[in-house]
Amino acid sequence: MQKKYIDLTILIVGLFLYSLLNTTASYSYKYLQPLGKSVTFIFIVEMIIGILAYCVKIPLYYYYATQNIVITLIIYISIYSLIVVLYSKFILHETVNLHSYFILIGMIALTCLNEYLDNIKKK
Repeated sequence: MQKKYIDLTILIVGLFLYSLLNTTASYSYKYLQPLGKSVTFIFIVEMIIGILAYCVKIPLYYYYATQNIVITLIIYISIYSLIVVLYSKFILHETVNLHSYFILIGMIALTCLNEYLDNIKKK
């Protein structure tokens, strides 16, 4: 039982790191372009960060997501959505609409409900 919680913690921290790297790689042009960086420099930075993201993702999915890949992907999408909202709001200083928060809360609530119903079904 203890190993299950350790594995889940490593999975969530790894998914958070992967989401953070993936968001940075995806949206770095919006941050670097106004600073006057060239397109080639931005492309190289995005490629390096993207490679680092996949260096985290592949072993993480191979070792920790073999039991239930659907829950792993739902957790990843929830974390990724949260990071994109926070990145847009605090780094890019964009306005985030209220429906984005509702969608994020709905995804997290449905994930928790799914896990709860699975635990009831197993008992």
